[in-house]
Amino acid sequence: MTPEVLAQAGAPWGNPLRLIRDYENVVAAMTIQGQAAVLRLTHISHRSHGQRAAELAFMQDAATAGLPVCLPIASQRGTRVEPIGALFQVCCFVHASGRRASWRTPLLWQDRTVTSWGQTLARLHASSSAAGPARRWARPGWDEDDVTCGAYLPAGDADITTRLQELIAQCRSLPCQAQSYGLIHADVHQGNLHVDAAGALQLFDVDDACYHWFLYDLSVVFYHLPDGEAESAPRPTRQHIVDTILAGYCAQRALPEHARRQLRLCMLLRDLQMYQSRFTQTAPEDRADDWQRTTTAMARRIRAGCPVLALPL
Repeated sequence: MTPEVLAQAGAPWGNPLRLIRDYENVVAAMTIQGQAAVLRLTHISHRSHGQRAAELAFMQDAATAGLPVCLPIASQRGTRVEPIGALFQVCCFVHASGRRASWRTPLLWQDRTVTSWGQTLARLHASSSAAGPARRWARPGWDEDDVTCGAYLPAGDADITTRLQELIAQCRSLPCQAQSYGLIHADVHQGNLHVDAAGALQLFDVDDACYHWFLYDLSVVFYHLPDGEAESAPRPTRQHIVDTILAGYCAQRALPEHARRQLRLCMLLRDLQMYQSRFTQTAPEDRADDWQRTTTAMARRIRAGCPVLALPL
């Protein structure tokens, strides 16, 4: 990303930028009238203008329902999505309060905060479910993503390709009623949360929002939980965190019928997606021994049809 394009992206909000990340989206920090903000620049090949506008509308509806999301900030022209030339679009968000969560953020892993995590997901799903057919956002379906369709599976993984095709067919057999299926965040792991000193959470990075089974959001959370037993600092066990998140979720919203099967399929699907992502994110010359060991272990697990962790339901 050239400095000229980055400066052009920030111009509609009238402030200088500091580059944070240049990967799938370009992310930069800025300050607007004393308020910390985040600018996101996206190529139109990744998201259309309509998809981006739908994401922002989804966030606005979630905020209206009282959910802790980072709202968009309108440009000086009063629009929430600005075109930058013919190839890019840019939007700006309030910066999340508190600090970014990680396995080394003890406050995040206290029971009350973990419970709130589950409750927040339940409220987000209730808001999406309540919108129903009257509020159809222009976002992709779960099976329209390249890593779901198997676009990045290596040529030697014919058996894993077959496994993915079978899994997609099984997912498509699941019921899609408003209580179990709708627009979800699709990436609510700890890396996309901030937690403040009081343990309050705030969600951000809704770029992957898509139509999916609500339990996929839970599967993402569970999939990306680190193994606490492998850390030197004491933390709750991964199973305890899973149980506590589920308890928080169920206190707000009942799980759908056949939740165990849905969650198992969603966990297997996430594993296949993350397996493919490893090949898109790491160049062949950078695939060191650790990369090979992890990728081989994932392939073995996928071939065996085993979720990354035991399901508690």
